[in-house]
Amino acid sequence: MRSYKVVEVKQKALTRTHRFNGRKMQSILNRHAEEGWLFDKAVSGETLFLDRSTCMLIFYQDH
Repeated sequence: MRSYKVVEVKQKALTRTHRFNGRKMQSILNRHAEEGWLFDKAVSGETLFLDRSTCMLIFYQDH
């Protein structure tokens, strides 16, 4: 059996260039790896609400 976990990371757009903070993403990935979660994929997109970029990090664990 496999369990999944989705972590939503939002980045407020201050300019037209939307960039996520690499250190923040690295910290999130490492924290979940320490808890036994394996990184599967990232899905990104933009929302019109407050002009934010959003990235969904998908992790899994096999039981």
